Amino acid sequence: MFGLLTVLSIGAYAITRNTVFLWFGAFVVALMFTQATLIGYGGWRIWPNSVHLNQVMGWVTSCLALATGTWFAAQASYARDSHVWIYRLLRTLALGSLLLALLAAVNIKVSSRELNNLWVASVTVLVIGSLAWMAVRGQIWNALLLVGLVPIGLATMARLAYSQGWVSQVEFAQTAGVFSAVLGLLWLMLALVWRSRTALLDAERANALNDYDAATGLTQERVARIRLPQLLLRANRLKLGCGVILLRWVNYTQLMAELAPEQRADMMRQVGQILRKVVRDIDTTARFGDSHFMILVEGPISRQALSSLATQILTACIRMSEKINIPDAFKFHIAI
Repeated sequence: MFGLLTVLSIGAYAITRNTVFLWFGAFVVALMFTQATLIGYGGWRIWPNSVHLNQVMGWVTSCLALATGTWFAAQASYARDSHVWIYRLLRTLALGSLLLALLAAVNIKVSSRELNNLWVASVTVLVIGSLAWMAVRGQIWNALLLVGLVPIGLATMARLAYSQGWVSQVEFAQTAGVFSAVLGLLWLMLALVWRSRTALLDAERANALNDYDAATGLTQERVARIRLPQLLLRANRLKLGCGVILLRWVNYTQLMAELAPEQRADMMRQVGQILRKVVRDIDTTARFGDSHFMILVEGPISRQALSSLATQILTACIRMSEKINIPDAFKFHIAI
């Protein structure tokens, strides 16, 4: 499961180019080696026949897991943008844990086991407490991170408990710690994927708002100006007839001056519905300024077909004027 989560993290980074997935993958790998060393698998397979190396790597992997986990929390929680002092605290804790890992790797003992355990416990509590504080401040995303990090924090506390000799059933505690860490990592991975998906949808929605007129739902003028030369080039290259229909709302200024704001918004929405209904999906209907509209009709199409399309638009406008009981409300001049 640790390996699968690592592969998924790398794949997610390749797709989204979001470095949070890389830090999550580093956290997964460090936590995997920590748990492997803790349950004795490191002594069996990774560095056999070396009690000293097992003892050293126990602290190295633990401190590396603390460092990567803390830095992942700092990046994923967006503390740098919303809570600078929390970001600085998490960065300091990550650097301190990394320094302890390096000192343990070169076998420099600057503190006792009790002090190391105190550091691990303090970092765990501070990271979870920071996320809890930001979640209470109304950041739901940090609450989701907190749900995933709490089981991992409990596994860390279990490690400290049997490191101090407070646990009698060591094998049970080790197994529970592994499962707890895996469940926490699975939750974090799902939360990151959901967050990336939400960010992608928000970006697409923002692009859509930039490309479409809010009042009518039609394409913006700048989009039509880009597509018009492309339409002509395709028609010329493929030897197909294309079409452009320009509509001018004759009594627009007078009509809008007589209507209330809600009525004006409803009129604009109805115009957009009429024009979108008569054209095909491959055609482009855009709003040019206040009272002008343009329809780019993809080929092949003839002048007779364009005339028929213009007739449909005028007929729909007459029916809508009669429906709302405002004579000549939608009065258009059409050029083909």
